[in-house]
Amino acid sequence: KQLEDKAGCKFKRIGAPQPQDIIKSCADDASHSLSLVSDDAKDLFRDNAKKLIEDMGAEEALAAALAHISGHTEIKERSMLTSKEGFTTWSITLERPAAGKAVVRRLLSSGLDPHVVGAMRGLTMFEDMSGAVFDVPVEFNNAIEEEWAGIRGEMSRVTELPPLVDDSRNGSGGSRGDRRFGGENRRYGGSRMGGSRQGGGSRQGGGSRNGGFSKSRGNGEVHDGVVTGVTGFGVFVDYGGQRDGLVGVRNIGNFWVDNPNDVVRKGDRVKVEVVGEDNGKVRLSMKGLNPQIRG
Repeated sequence: KQLEDKAGCKFKRIGAPQPQDIIKSCADDASHSLSLVSDDAKDLFRDNAKKLIEDMGAEEALAAALAHISGHTEIKERSMLTSKEGFTTWSITLERPAAGKAVVRRLLSSGLDPHVVGAMRGLTMFEDMSGAVFDVPVEFNNAIEEEWAGIRGEMSRVTELPPLVDDSRNGSGGSRGDRRFGGENRRYGGSRMGGSRQGGGSRQGGGSRNGGFSKSRGNGEVHDGVVTGVTGFGVFVDYGGQRDGLVGVRNIGNFWVDNPNDVVRKGDRVKVEVVGEDNGKVRLSMKGLNPQIRG
């Protein structure tokens, strides 16, 4: 948006380059390279060329030769959103505009296998909110084609991205301070000794907080907590331990969460269960403990 304002023009978002586009460009280069082969070199391959034409046909043999020359002997599908290999971008077009991504997720969950829904990535709404795009691993393409009944929307593979909502403008990625794993404002895995704490009182000599909670908590214990930060990979919660714990995105609820900011906010009071600790980093879960939170 800032770049558009400075340049005084409107930019159009396009998808990442697809293998077909790249191969077409490489095929032009490979075709040109054939014209550079000397007659002496061609004579050495003439017998093999005749045999290939007999076995495959002239057009098929030449196409295979060009593919090999260009280095593209197979096509691997890539995401239109991120260009990540092994993903397909799908779109769902609704009968009427939706209120947000949570509505789309519920609709997809009602018509697709939970494994397919759980594997979805990058759900992004159309600019006019009449649908959304998302990525799935290529191995789930057949399941989508076979299972989707078109209950309240039309599903199709994306060949060109429609205008999309710019999630980066609404702070969906969380605040910069909440993302940090290092520095004096560490939220996760780092110690905080003495001094004041944002949004809370002071701690002296490693004392307790949240009404005298102890410094360590055992696995399986359930506690009341306060959300101290929301990021793309999970939610930080002050649950009364020595340091804030992290609720990973898959442990927020018994439903698919694409963006934690859609279901929880900094300052929310939640219940959490201590599920483990990795290298001093406390892992928490909110699954089944917060009926007020819905996908």
